[in-house]
Amino acid sequence: MRQKKYKYIFYCTVILMVILSIGLFFVHNESVSSDADQHSNIVYSDVSGQEVRIGVLANQGDENCMKLWGATAKYLNEKIKDHKFFIVPLGFDEINQSVESGDVDFALVNPSIYVELEMKYDVSRLITLKSQVSGKELIRFGGVIFTSSTNTTINTLEDIKNKSFVAVDAESFGGWQTEWKEFLDHGIDPYKEFAKLDFAGTQEQTVYKVLSGEYDAGATRTGILEQLAQEGKIKLSDIKILNQCTSCNFPFLHSTQIYPEWPIARLSHVDDRLAHEVALAMMEMKPVDEAAKNANIAGWTVPQNYTVIGNTLKTLKIRPFENYGEISIKDIIIQYKWFLLVMNLGIVLAVFFMMRLISLKSELQQALDVSRQMEQNAERANAAKSEFLAHMSHEIRTPMNAIIGLSQLMTNTELSPKQNDYIKKIISSAKHLLGIINDILDYSKIEANEMELENRSFDLNEILHNMSNLVSLKAEEKGLEFLFDIDASVPYRLMGDQLRLSQVLTNLTSNAMKFTEKGHIILSIRSEILDSEKLKLKFEVQDTGIGMTQEQMEKLFKPFSQVDSSVSRQFGGTGLGLTICKQIVEMMGGTISVNSEAGIGSSFIFDVVMDYDNQQQDTSAISSELHGLKVLIVDDNETARDILRNMLESFRFTVYEAASGEDAVSMLKSGQVVPQLIVLDYMMPGMNGLDTIRCLRESETAGDIPEIMMLSAFAKDDVKLDAKCLGVERFLDKPINPLYLFDTIIEIFGFQNRRVSDVAKSEKLVDISRIQGAEVILAEDNEINQQVAFELLTHAGLVVTIANNGLEVLELLAAQKEHHYDMILMDIQMPIMDGRTATVKIREMNNVYKDIPIIAMTAHAIKIESEKNLASGMNDQVNKPIEIDNLFAALVKYIPPKDFDNQPIFLQDLGITNNETGTSIQIAGLATEEGLKRVLGDEKIYVNLLKSFYKQYSGILDEISGNIEAGRFDANERIVHTIKGNGGNLGAKQLYLSAGKLEENFRNHIVTDSDIADFSSELNIVLNGIQYFLNSYQAPEEEVIGFDPAQLEIEIQMLNHQLQEYNTDAISTIEKIAKLCSADEKGKWHEIRTLVDDLQFDTALLQLNAISDSMGASLEEKK
Repeated sequence: MRQKKYKYIFYCTVILMVILSIGLFFVHNESVSSDADQHSNIVYSDVSGQEVRIGVLANQGDENCMKLWGATAKYLNEKIKDHKFFIVPLGFDEINQSVESGDVDFALVNPSIYVELEMKYDVSRLITLKSQVSGKELIRFGGVIFTSSTNTTINTLEDIKNKSFVAVDAESFGGWQTEWKEFLDHGIDPYKEFAKLDFAGTQEQTVYKVLSGEYDAGATRTGILEQLAQEGKIKLSDIKILNQCTSCNFPFLHSTQIYPEWPIARLSHVDDRLAHEVALAMMEMKPVDEAAKNANIAGWTVPQNYTVIGNTLKTLKIRPFENYGEISIKDIIIQYKWFLLVMNLGIVLAVFFMMRLISLKSELQQALDVSRQMEQNAERANAAKSEFLAHMSHEIRTPMNAIIGLSQLMTNTELSPKQNDYIKKIISSAKHLLGIINDILDYSKIEANEMELENRSFDLNEILHNMSNLVSLKAEEKGLEFLFDIDASVPYRLMGDQLRLSQVLTNLTSNAMKFTEKGHIILSIRSEILDSEKLKLKFEVQDTGIGMTQEQMEKLFKPFSQVDSSVSRQFGGTGLGLTICKQIVEMMGGTISVNSEAGIGSSFIFDVVMDYDNQQQDTSAISSELHGLKVLIVDDNETARDILRNMLESFRFTVYEAASGEDAVSMLKSGQVVPQLIVLDYMMPGMNGLDTIRCLRESETAGDIPEIMMLSAFAKDDVKLDAKCLGVERFLDKPINPLYLFDTIIEIFGFQNRRVSDVAKSEKLVDISRIQGAEVILAEDNEINQQVAFELLTHAGLVVTIANNGLEVLELLAAQKEHHYDMILMDIQMPIMDGRTATVKIREMNNVYKDIPIIAMTAHAIKIESEKNLASGMNDQVNKPIEIDNLFAALVKYIPPKDFDNQPIFLQDLGITNNETGTSIQIAGLATEEGLKRVLGDEKIYVNLLKSFYKQYSGILDEISGNIEAGRFDANERIVHTIKGNGGNLGAKQLYLSAGKLEENFRNHIVTDSDIADFSSELNIVLNGIQYFLNSYQAPEEEVIGFDPAQLEIEIQMLNHQLQEYNTDAISTIEKIAKLCSADEKGKWHEIRTLVDDLQFDTALLQLNAISDSMGASLEEKK
């Protein structure tokens, strides 16, 4: 009976939930049906070669509409031969239906209706009208609130309360809606507080009704009063303007905010080619053309920003914002429909499982037992991985970020040389650990083959130096010798993924250090040239540790696996490192293997394929004066002697060996060898290095003792001091890098300056004289990247035109009928039109620019991205952050030489010494030397970039968090991509790496909290470092030029011309003007500079007009 009772309850619950779900379904369908119909019912007709219909708002009747705009259709028919254009007059109530049904292809409407069409039907603005009123050309308009000059009772907007008011039309934006918004801004509701509110239908009738006294006040569009006065129909002296605005330099009387003129909107079914042809044709229209005369306009211009229109309509709560800010029960249901449906399903399932629990308790218990057993098995199978990930994520990542941040901040404090060395090693080790831990914690990324390699230029010496810092301290603690055995033929300038290669080497050497208690560890590097650009690097990490059996070696390279459990207990580790190494090596085109013998030691061998620079310095050529130099090596370790002998012999030196200090003393006293240099190890049994030197000093041959260089992996500061007291000026730490060894030797023998000079001559010098004067388009949407590239190029003598997206590039090329531009530097990720799309369209052009050189500028250095760029038609690629040598090498390679004979000017001679503060810039998280190098050493530019970065990104983490909550991963991908590029320009290496990983994860929608935490930590370190620096930074005093009124007026006229042409040269002109002005006047010009930095040229021009008026300066040259 009880089971039957519960069945009835279950069935009733299911029926109720089904009924509720059906109700939700109908509510949802009702809410979206209108929106769906609006888009699904649109007829996407192909207008190619057919009729093109332009719908025009006929606010003064169809006949008048055709009279005004009929000539425009005729104009387009003449310009675009393969289409037939027609004007379709539309009333206010016909526009939406015509757009929705696809009866028109373009729509010319007032701004408020355009905003509605944009929201509902996804139309887009194509061009904006240039009106012509009283001989003036305008692209903006507003509204006028006025009364008769004889009306003494109305002097302010407040005075209109309880009075009669007349406007043009309820749908007229300039004739009523702009004034309505102005009333609301002053706390006045016309519909509630006016005694009477009527609409006259036309602008003229509105004016006449107020002047006749029929209404107390009225509203009309700007320019109407002046036009009627010019036609002799009214006198402006009879008009009183209320709430008149006088500060914005608008040429007509107005009482409201200024808004953009009527746009022509393009419907979504119109193809890009037709839209582009219409836009170009309309923008070529001149005031003298019949079409312009009939419509009483001056022509058409680029589309304006209509955001301000939308904001006004929201304030008025009129279409399409009638219900703006209101929330109904229906809205709540629509918003949470899926939650409610899932909840219903959950209730049904809950009741069902309750029935199962009651009726099948014993069966369920058995199922639960099986489930528990399976769960336990799964937990045991994933125990190593799950425990490792959880532990590392929570216990290591957070303190590691703190260690890096605090250590970097500590470098800004006063430290002793010893403390500074420790801090640098802490930062180096911590950053390296943090750089690789991300991939270790996200092993699933490797399993899914989602890891990508970068392809950047790097110096193998940097990897070796970092490894020496990482491993040497541990080697010293264990009494081990850590040695480098690097063949002289190995090139150091390589192309590849420095972080991943370093990750493999560090893992292998760390393992060797872990399993070796005595003896040595040797890192050997050999190379095999494959062709003129590629080589195979062969690495071997050999140790004298515990070794492995064949059975144990078979367990290697498997995830979460150790050779046996005792190894894990004794030495620690996760068993994941070698798996990661194997994956990375194979991605680099190589293989990895191991040779080992228990009790003897192990040798891990791997090779990778990389690009290299085949023009690197040959040390043997530099050392010709030192050929045959006699060198005595004194070291008790035979392996160390062999390695050192090979290095010295590669320099063409004559090498002798001694296995102990005693042997060395004996050889020198007996005259068996007469060396010119002794390379002496410090740590030797019996007579150590210092004892050997003392013995030689006390011998009869003390006066003939050659130069001495001491080596050691264990020497403390006091040992180095003692060695210096004994006359040893050169001390090298083991492991020995061949390049550092060679540098020290030539320095000992006085060839340092000579070598530096030779090296400089051997570099590939870039002669930029041949490209000076070349005109380049810089396509880049990011302000900081624009500033960096613009300063570099203009300083080198190039003429730069900035385009903010690919579409602007196409417009620039289309505007030049003859050859004008020499190259395009094209960013890849840009709004409106990306770089690859723009490149494809350029290659499809049938003009002189079809084959113009296009160089990609991108932070994506991976091979697949480079292939996409080349496939789109680009010629080459320059990676971000921009390396000056690579950028100008590409410019010289692809820009045709100019036809004039200049003396060579080398890029290396362009450096700016502009550190006028007298101090080096030290900022936590930034390699400032690299950042300054990217702006040719100009401190002023670099500091401005720091300010821009801090201003732009100080609150960006909140925006990223909001995007994550809203699921906007694409937006975050672009934000992080931009931060990566800008940070790289400043020298933020760790931020660059962290941002690159996060960018990739946003692209793949696999972002974790730890990824965000890493990125946030690195970004905060950089932002805090910049803030700390800027708070204490003292800018150099600006040069003050004596006041010259005539020169000032000339510069102001030049600035006026530059602002009108949207020319960024205005920045330098503003700086000149600021120097000509007094300190009180500088602030005004700095405000204009800020507007130009933000590319707000129109606003800057208005401000210039106001300043020039106040100064009495003329903006036009006197003729």
